[in-house]
Amino acid sequence: MSGDDSIWFPSVDEFFEYWFMRTFTTAKKTVVGQNITYKLYVPKAANFWFRNLTCLISNIASLDGVDVVSSLNCPGTSFAIKDGQLMVNLDFNADLLEKVERYVAKFEGSLDIFDYEDAQYFVQMLKAGIREPYQLRLDMLAAAPTLTSIIINDNDDITNSRDINIGYTSEGAITHYMVSESATFVGAEWIEIAEPILFELSSEEGVKTVYVKFKNDYGESEAVSDTIEYINTAFGLTSVSINGGESVSLEQEVSITVTATGENTPTQYKVSETADLSDASWQTYVNPIPFTLSTGVGTKTVYVQISDGTDASAIVSDTIDFVAPIELTSISINEDAVDTTNQSVSVAFTPVGTPTHYMLSESATFVGASWVAYESPVNFTLSSGYATKTIYAKVKDANSESEVVSDTISYVEASEIGRKIIVNFIEGTSTTSVLPNGETINTVYPATYEGWDNIVLKDSSGVNVGYYVKKPSQNGDLTGDISSFFSWANPVLSGDTGTYPDSAILVRATSNGLYPEVKKGLAFIIPSGIYSVRILMSSSDADTQHYIDIGILRYEINGTVVTPIGNVLNNATLFTEIDDVVVGVDGLLTVCVGNTYSAGIYSGYNLIEIIRTA
Repeated sequence: MSGDDSIWFPSVDEFFEYWFMRTFTTAKKTVVGQNITYKLYVPKAANFWFRNLTCLISNIASLDGVDVVSSLNCPGTSFAIKDGQLMVNLDFNADLLEKVERYVAKFEGSLDIFDYEDAQYFVQMLKAGIREPYQLRLDMLAAAPTLTSIIINDNDDITNSRDINIGYTSEGAITHYMVSESATFVGAEWIEIAEPILFELSSEEGVKTVYVKFKNDYGESEAVSDTIEYINTAFGLTSVSINGGESVSLEQEVSITVTATGENTPTQYKVSETADLSDASWQTYVNPIPFTLSTGVGTKTVYVQISDGTDASAIVSDTIDFVAPIELTSISINEDAVDTTNQSVSVAFTPVGTPTHYMLSESATFVGASWVAYESPVNFTLSSGYATKTIYAKVKDANSESEVVSDTISYVEASEIGRKIIVNFIEGTSTTSVLPNGETINTVYPATYEGWDNIVLKDSSGVNVGYYVKKPSQNGDLTGDISSFFSWANPVLSGDTGTYPDSAILVRATSNGLYPEVKKGLAFIIPSGIYSVRILMSSSDADTQHYIDIGILRYEINGTVVTPIGNVLNNATLFTEIDDVVVGVDGLLTVCVGNTYSAGIYSGYNLIEIIRTA
């Protein structure tokens, strides 16, 4: 707040400090000619804050020929005659200069009258020699502004618009301006200063004199004027701009901005891609104008005409290139291979349009990836670690960027190729065993139930490789299992004449049902890849539903349907082989068996080989 004549009573601390210094200060006086020097020894504690004293020097009743000079550690010094004595006030607060700077700078930033009074209060505490620079800073701003000149529309002589801008040269701080065509500013109001100064001329044509004056808290400037001739132009259309002047549009819908001249307001418009607008009709005026380009990419010229209801403008046009956004329909890794043993793969793009760049990454957000000049196919290095890899891709041209597409491939060790899984059956507890040739065989009880755990599968070397699925909810489109066993129909074998010992193929798992309405079989979860599936079926039943015509038998392996050929009576050597079976990233392999003749016939198998080929 600013100062006034209120009496301020000191706090106890302030009074004590003043009393302590006054009581215990000692002074030493020396006189040399006309110069009298007092050296004051002022006791003060470290936490004394009110560091000033007033000294009364007797026998000096006039200031004639008197000057008072204080030491450097006393920035505040003032003096006057009081009751026939020289009264000298000494302010030796160490932060006095900091306070002066703070309040002067605050006033310089605000130009507020109250901030000025606060700053002046502290500046007046300073002694001569220190006070002047601060006082000058206050005096320069605490004055009415001076307006030297104004310039209308960069000193143009003529304007066709009533809206003008006013430049000026001035000195001092400005908080408000007033502008008018009246020298006495009739009807004008003070407006907070802003750049540029805008003003609307009166509507009559002719030479206009515009007057401006400034003010701040400390007064007003003199008014200064400039002239310009206002000539109202005829109604017309100066220009049109499609999509703000863009050269290319990816969308058929565009926005057309028009620039009209004259004082009359447009009320209608016509727009078309026909030069004479013969196919267009007048529409209620809006700006910008929405417009739908004709179909087909290429350079489009759009013609516009406006009207004020009486006069119509000339037809004005603008052009824009309508281009189709770039698209990427798909990518292919290693020509759609399911897996690879090489960390470097080939990626081919299928774009719509002509890309200029592509970006590839195993990150869906392309972290760390950058745009590369387009070619197809390109090489890409998979991240380390054997797993199913997803590569994300996008392309761009000069105008647009495609959506992201992806493809997957399994990165596998070379040793995965040739890996074999052998499965036979038991009506009892699932187990694994080792055949005489050292290969591990999985003997499973094929009945399924949602509450059972899946059975771990081992490959022929005894290493865990996946699962036999016991949960029906996980077995794809199978409608049931093949858990029927008829021991009297099992094959009668001897001599171990086949690939496997007779004991490995003696049990036949079966199920009835008419294929394809009923799909019963087995489901496995194994690593994704390309496999060959070999099925051995054998039965001793030559007369009933277990010895069937091989021509009505069907195997369906992951969607591939085959009809086996051969005689299954006590068979120990004949396999039906289904190659190029694709196991996807879900790892699901379903082996379905059925017949197309009768629901009463039982179909099945005795042993299955699953061999990875790629």
